[in-house]
Amino acid sequence: MEIVEKNTSITSTSIEQIQIQLIMDQIESAIALIDEKDGKTIYGNAALLKITAFTQDELSNLSWKQLIDVEKEKELSFIETKMFPLKRRKREALPVMIRAIRLVKEQPYVLLMIFPKTQFRQQKYEEFEFLEENLGNLLNLATIDDPYEYLNEVAKLLTVIFNTDQTAIYHAVTDFPILKCVAFDGKEQTLPDTIPSSEFSQLETVGLWFQGKPILSDIHKKARENQLSYLANALMGEKEAAFGLIVLGAEDSEPIRNIKIHLSFIARIITATIQQTILVNNLNQQIKSQRNKLTLHSMLFENVHEGIVVLDKELQISKINQTAEVLLGYADREVIGQSIENVLIGAEGFQSAIESALEGIATHNLGKVSLHRRNGQAFPCQIQVIPVSNGDEIEDVLIFIMDISENEQIRLHTQQLEHRAVLGEITAVFAHEVRNPINNISTGLQLMSGKLGEDDPNQDNIQRMLADCTRLNHLMESVLAFSRPAEQKMHNCNLVFLIQRLLDRWHPRMARVKVKPYFQKEDELPDAYIDQRSIEQVFTNLISNAVEAMGETGGTLAIKMSKNLSVPKRPQLEITVSDNGPGIPDEVRDRIFEPFVTTNPRGNGLGLAITKRIVTANRGSITLDTFPGGTVFKVLLPIASGE
Repeated sequence: MEIVEKNTSITSTSIEQIQIQLIMDQIESAIALIDEKDGKTIYGNAALLKITAFTQDELSNLSWKQLIDVEKEKELSFIETKMFPLKRRKREALPVMIRAIRLVKEQPYVLLMIFPKTQFRQQKYEEFEFLEENLGNLLNLATIDDPYEYLNEVAKLLTVIFNTDQTAIYHAVTDFPILKCVAFDGKEQTLPDTIPSSEFSQLETVGLWFQGKPILSDIHKKARENQLSYLANALMGEKEAAFGLIVLGAEDSEPIRNIKIHLSFIARIITATIQQTILVNNLNQQIKSQRNKLTLHSMLFENVHEGIVVLDKELQISKINQTAEVLLGYADREVIGQSIENVLIGAEGFQSAIESALEGIATHNLGKVSLHRRNGQAFPCQIQVIPVSNGDEIEDVLIFIMDISENEQIRLHTQQLEHRAVLGEITAVFAHEVRNPINNISTGLQLMSGKLGEDDPNQDNIQRMLADCTRLNHLMESVLAFSRPAEQKMHNCNLVFLIQRLLDRWHPRMARVKVKPYFQKEDELPDAYIDQRSIEQVFTNLISNAVEAMGETGGTLAIKMSKNLSVPKRPQLEITVSDNGPGIPDEVRDRIFEPFVTTNPRGNGLGLAITKRIVTANRGSITLDTFPGGTVFKVLLPIASGE
């Protein structure tokens, strides 16, 4: 299956040649079409083939000098009406009269009109004159694409050729049994606009009417009413299947000599040209449609998410798309012409699917299979094998490859989330059950401490165990908070007041560790729509982490509040909490909001995980930006809008 765009347009040169050949076939005399540039015989009409007994292919291998015996220095332009010997196949040369007629000045085409001596008469000579004088003009008009525009120009030319006062050309109307005047030239139109198609049977194929002759149709009636001296007509097409009519009329002049012969000849030329123009237009429309389909196929082929490999009947690769190149790691030039077995490696059941495709049976899903890329890396995929037939014969085999690596990752991630959900429930139950024994141990240790003296050496061990109980109890509370977050009670809250109160509360401790707080806010900030208790825990965690990060050397804690209107129709408050501590290492940066991930050896790794869960539950977001020498947390919370 070749999915490429081919150049199938019909050139103007080929159109002119076809039109000339059609016109030649309408002429009873023998004619040869010569290309003056190389002297080759392009075409010979039926009369010439009959005289010479040559085939069309044999003629095309002859130059005009081989076809007729002329002096070597003679050129086509010097050939006049005189006697020449005409070469024939396996026969003696035939004496003929030849005259060269140049068709169009811009094109190198020359017609050789050929008449056996016995057939040459004065009438034929007059045909030469008429043909030479008018054929080039008709051929120039034949390049017009629109049939009706062509007929209008023809009407003007016929008025000049036949020296008439009116020239009308009628054409059949598809939906009605009438002929409609589609082209006219003259001072005033006295001929009818329409003619019933039934009048075709009344008219001669080529007719000539004078005043005083019988009235056979409406055009004769109109001619008599308007005192036309004569009326000439010629049907376009065969009489039984005519599709048009040419009508010439004059007021006070006589028709030219042999008008019926010349009009018949011109009618045949016009008929052939119109038919050819319609045919070429239809072919161009089909070509345009096919080109559009090819473009569509090419775009689909190159832009689908599946990799596509096209095999020929010998199971060799004839084409692959870009997706297949990326999936397999090969460029198309490397695999075209290669056997498919050398490229698709590792797919189970693939060979049987190929054999079925050669028998015309499609395999729409091989199931989950594993293929190997060029570098040896395996990847999971789904494969379809589809035969492409032309009647009863299989022409190509299409192989569709869908990479399901991402689907596998999503499946594994979903499985991990399910496992985490189950583990979270178990952990919550475990934490709840462990808290009571820890409390009992702590109470017992306190009783033991009270009964022993202050100087008892066991007091140090008891205090260490009490501290461990406190730490375990705090850990269990964090696990419960993460596993079973409390229900959020949303209401309007003055976030500026809440953060200012937290900073005041933390001020004594920050003073002890030499941390300087700064709080900057925009004027007249609106309230946030949040759960105040849980958001207070969020900023407590962030402030605590910042103070602890700067605890050894001191530093600066900066909190800034402003409006954020980046999301349309969803105004938010933006709060940034910055410190100039050591920052967060890159190895944990992307996982810092996951449970049990921490850089503090004394922490449990649940603080930021709980913080993110709370912010998300309040319809907000939290992000991190860290670098050596500082960390910035940005929290976005919804602005109250009257809920």
